[in-house]
Amino acid sequence: MTRRRLSWHEFCDAVREAVESLPEPFAKYLENVAVDVEEEPSARHYAALTERGAADEPGLLLGLFHGVPLTQQGFGRHFPNVITIFRRPMEQVSRSRGALLRHIRATVVHEFAHHFGFSEAELEDFERAQAERERSEKRLGE
Repeated sequence: MTRRRLSWHEFCDAVREAVESLPEPFAKYLENVAVDVEEEPSARHYAALTERGAADEPGLLLGLFHGVPLTQQGFGRHFPNVITIFRRPMEQVSRSRGALLRHIRATVVHEFAHHFGFSEAELEDFERAQAERERSEKRLGE
C-alpha cells in the first residue's frame, strides 16, 4: 500500500473533526484548550518532553500536550492548555489514507487524555488493551 498524504487543509480538517468527535460530556472541558497543527516537532517540543522526563520515549513524536492537566488545576482556576499535532511524523507512520485518519484521531484522543490528567503509563495500558481488542475483532470478522 502506498502512503496517502493529505493537503495541509485536509489534515487540519481531519484534526478538527477528531476534536469535534470527542464525546459530548467532555465538550465543556475543552474550551480552554488550543489545538495546533505543525509540520514536525521542533527542538522546543523535544525540550518540553525532556522537562517532563519523557525524552527517552522511542518513536516519532505524533502529538504533544503542554499545560496543566485539569486534575491539577484548583477549583475555579483555568489554565490554558495546548495540544500540538505533527503532520509529517503522522504521514511517516501511516501506510494509507485510512491509517493516517486513524492515527490523527488516536493522537488527538491521547493528547486530550493528558489534558484530563491521564499519565503516559495509564494511556499505554489502555492503548495496548484497545489494540488487542481490535485485533480480536478482526480475527472474529474473518
